[in-house]
Amino acid sequence: MTDKLQGTSIQISSFLVGFAGFACAAITFGFYGKPTPADAGLWYFYLLCIVSFFLGHLFFFRTWVNNRKYKSVKEIIRSVMVFSIPVGAVLIPELFGFIKYLPEQTLAAYKIAEAYIFTLYTLVSLNLYMKLLMMRHGAGKFKFIQGFYLLLMVASAYLLVRAHLPSWVILGFYAISAVGIAFLTTRLSWISLVNRQQKTAVAMLLLAINCVNSLLLFHYLTERGTFMLSVYALPEVIFMAAMGFSMVYALMALVALLFYFPVSDIVDQQTRELEGLMEISESARQRESVNQVFDRMFSAAMRDTDSYAGWLWFKADEQDAIVKTKNVNLTQVSSFREALVSIIYSSGANTELLDVPVLQAYPQLASMSNGFRSMLALPIVFGNTELGMLCLLKNHEQGFDAHMTNMAKTYVNFAVNAYENQQVLEDTLRNEHVLEEYKLARQIQQRLIPASLAGQNGWEAMTYLEPSKEVGGDFYDSFVLDEDRTAIIIGDVSGSGMPAALHMAEIKGIFQSLTAFKLEPKELIARANDAISACFEKNRFVTLIYLVIDKKERKFTYIRAGHCPVLYYQNQRNEAHYVKDEGLGLGILRSPVFKNHVHAYERPYQQNDLLVMFSDGIDEAIDPRTKEPYGYERLKNSLCEAIRHETLDKVMKAMLADIKRHVKDNRELDDMTMILLRFD
Repeated sequence: MTDKLQGTSIQISSFLVGFAGFACAAITFGFYGKPTPADAGLWYFYLLCIVSFFLGHLFFFRTWVNNRKYKSVKEIIRSVMVFSIPVGAVLIPELFGFIKYLPEQTLAAYKIAEAYIFTLYTLVSLNLYMKLLMMRHGAGKFKFIQGFYLLLMVASAYLLVRAHLPSWVILGFYAISAVGIAFLTTRLSWISLVNRQQKTAVAMLLLAINCVNSLLLFHYLTERGTFMLSVYALPEVIFMAAMGFSMVYALMALVALLFYFPVSDIVDQQTRELEGLMEISESARQRESVNQVFDRMFSAAMRDTDSYAGWLWFKADEQDAIVKTKNVNLTQVSSFREALVSIIYSSGANTELLDVPVLQAYPQLASMSNGFRSMLALPIVFGNTELGMLCLLKNHEQGFDAHMTNMAKTYVNFAVNAYENQQVLEDTLRNEHVLEEYKLARQIQQRLIPASLAGQNGWEAMTYLEPSKEVGGDFYDSFVLDEDRTAIIIGDVSGSGMPAALHMAEIKGIFQSLTAFKLEPKELIARANDAISACFEKNRFVTLIYLVIDKKERKFTYIRAGHCPVLYYQNQRNEAHYVKDEGLGLGILRSPVFKNHVHAYERPYQQNDLLVMFSDGIDEAIDPRTKEPYGYERLKNSLCEAIRHETLDKVMKAMLADIKRHVKDNRELDDMTMILLRFD
């Protein structure tokens, strides 16, 4: 804020210095006329006033123009035109001889006002043209412009030191000014920024400005003897340098713009194409809806092919069809689309229908031609799927050339790519959301499955569970029935993933409720089957082993319900074998007859005997190279090899290591669960 105020105060100060210099020069001119070198004191005072006037206003208008925000070339040229109006207003009466009837004092005031207006116009137009120069050029051109300003200021300062100058100094200044003007007036690349709508207006403004400049130059050359600033060679040259640049630059700009007219349509067309592509890309980048992306594509295609009518039909997934129209109604769109689909896909026609004499080439379109003589139809295809169609129409034949066709294709491809990117992004976000939900489900399932079995008094246990996905259908749990008995369950719900995990949670609740009733194992399993039959779908079932350890009687009772057999290691015999008793999975037979298939078995155990309970993910683990399953026999051998370890933890690790060596990097595995239980 402080810098802004400081800049404003300097700008105002420079204007006041310039205006004070002009006022003093005007007063001197009014009372004494133009001084001569013979009047040394008055002469130098007059020169000082003129230089202060020129430099003060030069700096003021330079900062004023630089601080303004111009939106277009047309706005800058229009500003020059606005300042040229007072010049014309002053010149016209004088050129037609109206001022000769003015009194002498009024005529002197008129000449003073004339000098002020001419100088203001010269300095404003000089700075505005410099603004144009900076639009498309870099620091190098900026330094040259600074040099031109410096040349004017140095010449003005030198005037105060020495009024009488040799002719070679004047000629040198003329030469340097001419070179500077010639260099700067060729810098007209800003003309490419003038679009089709502005070029006519800019040309007319430049023509008017050049007319005013011509009048000003004619007046200056014919009336220089009465011009207030024509006091001596150098100040006149300074004014001529500034005025000469403004006049020559305006003339060169008009000529260049006239030569630019024939190619401006091509440049405008390419600019519009680029803007159209940028619109579609920006729409996709801002994650606008599919409707908005294709709306932009349709508008760009209609605009840049100069089509009179057209329509866009687009349908993706299960969304409602997007229909955009211009100068055709929905009934016509429906009829057009049916006919075009018939032509393109049934008759084997080209995918683009260009410049069709509608009534002659395709009778299917005759009833709906409505005077349209050119058509461009582009199917919108994503992969091998047709998503829609873009149709552009004109009232004359040969309406679409190759360039327009390629441009429309490019717009369609950009829109399809934007749609594809949007689909990929949505799928990614959807997958990320699903993964987050699976992570949450995994955390919940991990909390449902105990880290260790309860009631480990008289026996110890190690557990392992690894779902094939984020969640799975394998489970285990333990329930303390009384101070001597503990129930352990291991099971596998059919299927995998989230459905199996949800059913696993249901089963945990079922057994947690039933064990509270202290039921006999057979009765408990029969009731569990009833509950599962009522809750699960008919294609879902559960296999499990229900085992009750009685440490007082040193025996265990177990029921095998269609699950993998228990691997039993007898320490005294130093041998392992499978306990392959009969049993049917829960939910397979959904009737009272199921009780006939429930068998409870009792076995005594000795110190250091060991039980291995596992799910089918262990024995069915596949070697990816040989396609051979791990199998019961390899699991038994692994146990016999690992049993030499003193701790149960090391036995578990050794057995798991052998399984992992077998499956290697195979990722297509089932849920794996294993419980090792050793009696004290």
